[in-house]
Formats: sequence, structure tokens, C-alpha cells
Amino acid sequence: MSERTVAIIGLGLRIATVWRHLQTASCGGLRLVGYADPDPVGLEPLQAAGTDPGRSFIDHQAMLDQLRPDVVLIGSPNHLHLGHIRDALAAGCRVFSEKPVVISVEETMACARLLRQHGADRLLVGLVLRSSPLFRAMRAVADRLGQVVSIEANEHLSPEHGGFLMRDWRRRREWAGSFLLEKCCHDIDLLHCHAGSRLVRLASFGGRGIYLPQHADLEQPRLGNGQRRYRSWRRGWQGADTVFTSDADVVDHQVVIGAFENGVKLTFHTNTHAPLGERRQVLFGTHATLEGQFGSGRLRLRTVDGPVEEQDTGDEQGGHGGADVAMGRDLAATLVDGAPFPVPAKAALEVGLAAMAADRAMREECVITIADEYAMLDRILP
Repeated sequence: MSERTVAIIGLGLRIATVWRHLQTASCGGLRLVGYADPDPVGLEPLQAAGTDPGRSFIDHQAMLDQLRPDVVLIGSPNHLHLGHIRDALAAGCRVFSEKPVVISVEETMACARLLRQHGADRLLVGLVLRSSPLFRAMRAVADRLGQVVSIEANEHLSPEHGGFLMRDWRRRREWAGSFLLEKCCHDIDLLHCHAGSRLVRLASFGGRGIYLPQHADLEQPRLGNGQRRYRSWRRGWQGADTVFTSDADVVDHQVVIGAFENGVKLTFHTNTHAPLGERRQVLFGTHATLEGQFGSGRLRLRTVDGPVEEQDTGDEQGGHGGADVAMGRDLAATLVDGAPFPVPAKAALEVGLAAMAADRAMREECVITIADEYAMLDRILP
């Protein structure tokens, strides 16, 4: 197959990482020809890695018209995704979008209509943990669980990670959608896979209890080298100068209780200020319990009548426990060789609806049922 051209809309730090791994995995099958971004914070790391980013544009439509790329990678802030997806699909491009796809129910249905028009396989979504070695190892032994009854999961971020979120554009609901949607859609996606069903009834509690002015003394240098822990990650577009006194309005901790359509139950907890950071999923089945620790890549399984079995899947280097490297391979296989991508576009939209429903349950202090939204989505994308 001849070389395919790639362009980026929204050259942030994350999409620069995606391109780096995709470029390596494509073995010359893809070439970056340009990017559109008025403030390309991901440009410096691309150039430092020796990558030619191609032509620079301010306006993404001008870039699409002039370069006519085969593939577009979208790394813009979440509230801009729908417009960028629409324009790239209209230009005839295959599209990769960072997660989450969109930030509202209305945008979800609008995106679904675009996919019905252009084809759902035209959109690939960066729910990167689908590609992780640990998740794939968990799915490989999932049949030993018997029937999954309940799931316990968490995502606890280090102060470095939480401090970044409170300084980056992800700190504002108007740009990110919400903290749960932006950060934990990865987790909800895997939980849908583990349950073999969609979350349908949700209750949730959360708020802002950490990154507040009364805790600003925590921001003093504490790492032994004068570096401020909460500022050790580089901020992106519309970055704030402060951590505990910024204009952030996303929650910094949240718990979710849910039930899937098939009756499986869930508890999920996320916190943005956890020195003992953890991303853990435990599946409780009729015949066994399965635990996955995404930080270490460790899997543990025990049947009701057997010993503990352990597997270490953390031998791959790179972000997200090797998932960044693996997703680069998956993307290359799809874009260069025509292989199916691990994340169906509709599944990514369903994950977004679940996160939005949990946030609504938190705001309204009630139990939310998502049946109507799923039914609407199913009518558009059977």
C-alpha cells in the first residue's frame, strides 16, 4: 500500500505522543504533512524527537482544503471535537479523535448521525486502555470467572497528575465536559467490556474538596530539589498559573454506583490527589475473582477451589502501562493494513453517555436511568 498522508487538528501534548507511536508502528506507511493549531503546545516535543510536523495552519478548514490528507488526528480540547470530526469526515478523511468523543447528549446524537452518513468505521477513538497488555490479559482469562456478578474499580491520580489537571484546559467543564468524562471514560469503557453490557442506572457523589485556597500551603516545594510537585507536568492550552486558586470548576473526587443492563453491579471511585496512586479493577464472578492493577501491570486470578495465579504484563515501556505503544500498533494496523480497530465508535459514544449520566446524578442528587438516550443512539446507529 502506498504512503498515506496525515494531518493534525489541535497539536497538543497528547496527540504528539499518539503520533510518535503511530509513526514508529507504521514503518513509513504514514507521513505527517501539516497541523492546524493557533497555539501548538505539542510542536516542541515533536521537533525535539526529530519529527517534521509539515505545514503550519491556523485554520483547520484551510488545512483540509489545501493538504487533502488521507487521515486526520484530532487532539483539540473536547468541546471542539464535534466540529473538527464533522469537517474532517466531510473532507473524506479517516479520523482519529482523542477521547472523549463529545461532551453532551446533543453532541453525541449529532456525532452518531455523522457516523450513519459517513460510516462508523471512519472514526477511531483513542480509548487507549483497550490496547493495554493488562486489559487484553484480563479478557483472555475472563471466561474462568463464570458469570460476573459485581465489579469494584478506581482511578486515583498522583498529586502531579491532579495538579496538571487543575492548571490545564481540562480544569473547566466548558472545555472538558467534566472530570469523569475527560479522565475516567477509559475506565468506563473497560468496565462495559468486562460486564459485557452498558451501564444503565447510576448514582454518584462528588465535589471539590482538595484544590481549594485553604489548602494552598501544599503547593510549596516538597520534592527535595526545589521543584513544585503540582507544577511538574507541563500545562497545555489556556493553562492557569495556579493550582489551588485557579478558576477550575471540575470536581476533584467522585464516587459512582451503577448497574449494567444485564444486572452486573459496579462501584467506582476516583480522586485527583492520591500519593498512593492506583488504577485497579476487580471482577467478582461466580467461579473466580480477577484483579488487574494498571499501574504495575499485575494480574491476579483465583478460582473458588484453586491457588492464586499471577501474571505480570508490565514488561512494555511507555505511557498507560504499555498501552500507548500498543495503540500505536493498533492504529497503524487499521490505517495502513485495514485491520479493525479495537474500539468501535458507537461504544465510545455509549461510554460518554454513561459518564454524562453519572455527572447528572451527582448534580441532581438522584438515580439516573440512561435507557432513553441509549434507545435514541440505537435508532441512529443500530
